[in-house]
Amino acid sequence: MSSLVTLVARSGLGAGLPQPLIEAIAAEAAILRLDPGKPLQRPGQLAAQAALVVEGRLRRLLLLPGGGPQSLGLIEPGAWVGWTSIWRGEGEIGVVASQPTVLLAVPASPALALLQQHDELRQAFMSHPSPEECAELVAGHWRRSGQRRTLDPQALVSLVEASQVWPGGAAASADPLLIFSGPRTPDGLRPGAVLTPEAVQQLPARVNRLPTRVLALPRALLGDEAAAAAEPPGPLVPLRREEALSAEAPDPVALGFEPDQAGPLPGGGRRREVAGDRVGQAFFCIRQLCEAKGLTIAARRIRESLQLTEQRSGSLHLTHIGLMLEALGFDTRPLRARAWELTRLEPPAVLELEDTFVMVLLATRGGGLLLAHPEEGQIRLSISQLEQRFPDGLDLLVVREGAASRSQGEPLSVGWLLGELRRHPGATTMILITGFVGQLLDTALPISLLIVIDVVIGNNNPSLLFPIILVLLAANLVSGVLGATRALVTADLSDRVDVRLGSSVVEQLLRLPLPYFESRQVGTILYNVSQLYSLRRFLIEQLLGAGLNLVFALVILVILLLISPTLTLIILAFIPVVLVLNITASPIIQKQLQLSNRYRASASSYLVEVLSGIRTVKSQNFEVEARWRWLDRYRRFTAANFRLTRLSTLLNQLAKTLSGFADVALIGTAAVLVLSNQLSIGAIFAVRILSGRFVQPLIGILGLWQGVQEMRLSLDCLDQVMRAMPEAGPSEQDLPDLHAIRGEVRFENICFRYSSRTPLLLDGFDCTIEAGSFVGITGLSGSGKSTLVQMIDRLYLPESGHVYIDNNDVSKVRLSSLRQLVGYVPQDSLLFEGTILDNIRLNNPEADFDSVIRAARIACAHEFIQALENGYATQLGERGAGVSGGQRQRLCLARMILQNPELLILDEATSALDAATELRVFSNLRQEFAGKTVLFITHRLATLRDADRVLLMNRGRIDEDGRHEALLAADGAYATLFRQQQGDLS
Repeated sequence: MSSLVTLVARSGLGAGLPQPLIEAIAAEAAILRLDPGKPLQRPGQLAAQAALVVEGRLRRLLLLPGGGPQSLGLIEPGAWVGWTSIWRGEGEIGVVASQPTVLLAVPASPALALLQQHDELRQAFMSHPSPEECAELVAGHWRRSGQRRTLDPQALVSLVEASQVWPGGAAASADPLLIFSGPRTPDGLRPGAVLTPEAVQQLPARVNRLPTRVLALPRALLGDEAAAAAEPPGPLVPLRREEALSAEAPDPVALGFEPDQAGPLPGGGRRREVAGDRVGQAFFCIRQLCEAKGLTIAARRIRESLQLTEQRSGSLHLTHIGLMLEALGFDTRPLRARAWELTRLEPPAVLELEDTFVMVLLATRGGGLLLAHPEEGQIRLSISQLEQRFPDGLDLLVVREGAASRSQGEPLSVGWLLGELRRHPGATTMILITGFVGQLLDTALPISLLIVIDVVIGNNNPSLLFPIILVLLAANLVSGVLGATRALVTADLSDRVDVRLGSSVVEQLLRLPLPYFESRQVGTILYNVSQLYSLRRFLIEQLLGAGLNLVFALVILVILLLISPTLTLIILAFIPVVLVLNITASPIIQKQLQLSNRYRASASSYLVEVLSGIRTVKSQNFEVEARWRWLDRYRRFTAANFRLTRLSTLLNQLAKTLSGFADVALIGTAAVLVLSNQLSIGAIFAVRILSGRFVQPLIGILGLWQGVQEMRLSLDCLDQVMRAMPEAGPSEQDLPDLHAIRGEVRFENICFRYSSRTPLLLDGFDCTIEAGSFVGITGLSGSGKSTLVQMIDRLYLPESGHVYIDNNDVSKVRLSSLRQLVGYVPQDSLLFEGTILDNIRLNNPEADFDSVIRAARIACAHEFIQALENGYATQLGERGAGVSGGQRQRLCLARMILQNPELLILDEATSALDAATELRVFSNLRQEFAGKTVLFITHRLATLRDADRVLLMNRGRIDEDGRHEALLAADGAYATLFRQQQGDLS
């Protein structure tokens, strides 16, 4: 006991406390030990204890909105943490052990009692806020006010030192930013609310026998110079129908389906659904979507799949609903949006509202949403209520009709593109109307010029000059507003079309089988996909523009005919010449375009290949040769592109020359007509300006022919992706799910070759692997080990034969359910750009931090992660740059362990590890996956000592089969290879 008293007395807190209080704290305290990475205080959760750091260090972690942690510095020995969280009754930022740490912990209940009973203890925390309290409130304030700012450790220290804590009811000035900290008041005031000095004075002095706390923060350090008094957010309640949005009819946004299409809603238009649990809520949303699209679903199978997902993950999330809808043929996209942004989305969408999944049926610009609630039926909520209740935004899942809407194998056509415009009739109409009216207003200048010259000047009538100038000014102002509106609507439409078309193409691309990518260069695939943006530009900019040009050209033609039919005929005579030029040159241009595109794709593909293998290029001193080879390909492209540019320039200059001849003829004829009193001088100026505005749109229309040729080439490139057969075709939806498995794997008469021109790699292969066994597979390179195991999760398909899991043919079950149960880690598994935490949680983004740490420990990765400066928040570069090969493999193993598969395949996944670490990983995996089937491919035979069974493969067949000791006793090829390795080690 005396030692605990000494620890409290020597801490920073104990210096100002009386001895009886120090002894009272020590009497409630106990020693707590934390391993590295173990959390003491989870982000957003109430502290379970107030703790003094005795030995080691703690790290403060702020959870960013995207889900990754940010380090806010260390808590050194002698410092306390958790007191302000207990006082406020609120969660604060996370605190984890950065190294083995010893703490003196006072449980929350006695700590709260001590705070309530002893003013000296309260005074110790009333001068400045704690760093954890300050970081939590400041980060929340920035999120709610829409500021994208981040704290760093030094800024947090400065902010804490410059801030004060004021008690509720005190007189306050308006200089600092005043944020309510807690405890929550009886009238519902929540921590984080920004207060005025008057509001601070009206706060109750005590809540729960503790003084209320208000943080006075310096605006200069916050970058918040504007006073921002905020009302406390009210509870989220449905509006009455008569006051839902406005007295007028709402202005609906285009929504995918109307509310009344979601099936009959008995009882006054509301569907009553027993869906109090997450599975019921998720099923309600899925059923609503399927009914609206006329899809028949197997309700029992979907419920069972949702229940199994909830059991495996601990809880259902929007991402799980998205995966289920993707399997049913929908295209989904999870995102986070502010309440006001919901009106820009195109429902249907699934929204997570206060731990309940609801359907967004209708969004209105008037300020509200129509929702289908699984328990309350159809309800309306105002945007202002949602904004107050969820200032940081809401999680939702946008749902679209998937790729199944286009028949597989159906060639792409212009109709596919026009279908996207038909989805946005309002925006398309707005672009056309604003464009036409804007061009029509542009005719005001030449007509006004005609009147000024002929009437105002010619007839000396100055009274008309001022009205004409006013008309021109008004026309110019309206034209500017219409031009800006058209540009904004065009940008918005382009964004929507880009997202939808891009989603369709990438969805198709990622569903293609592995051999598709192995038989093509990455650069060629990327080039084909990039044609999507060329198609969008043609669709929005050229096609819509050509329609406007055609209509406007007819209007200008009528005006020209009214002014002078003779001059109009001269202008029209120029058009057939330009038309003949374009028709003659189009085949040549198309051929040059094809050559240019092919050579550009070749150069891009080679550059991607070189950059992907830059380590090999540098280690083999191949930089100069690589540059030469790329230049050879690129010069072919530049030569083809030069020929194309030369031809286009020749045509353009020829057209300009002909246009000059037309101008000469126009001016000469106009002069003759003026001299013969058949035309006024003002009409010459008007015709000259209008002729340019007539010819240019027509040239644009004629130039559309070249755009059509480019569009056809782009469609052909994109068609190579869209018409390829995905590994899971439309019939996949009718296949059953593969649920819980025992893990027996059977290969039956497997034949496989990589292409029709290569010999069989596996010829009549047969093997059965017992459920729950740990099987090692080894053999020389090229013996078929990796190919064999990749047939289990259908990365490769056998030419003939079958693969079974528990007597289930893997080709006869839904692919997504198969890969959820089978974990596969290849030798060259990749890490992606992002934090280590993001990479480990790649296929389970909702996993908690404890689960991530546990997976990393099993993979022997936790120790080196903690040794990094930012721990799990360490940012990795492209392809996992920033860690070694062995560390990269251990992170990939941790990612797979977090997935918790029922059957595990390790394809030389530990080849970059040293022998001692590999043995530790092997032992951990045996313990973690005890009772589950594990296939472990390795060339290090010493690792297989404890395997239940070892298979030695050679030329696509099993040469030796048995336990490690039995194979050594047989003194065959396995024993020889083992002795060679042992000899090399010795």
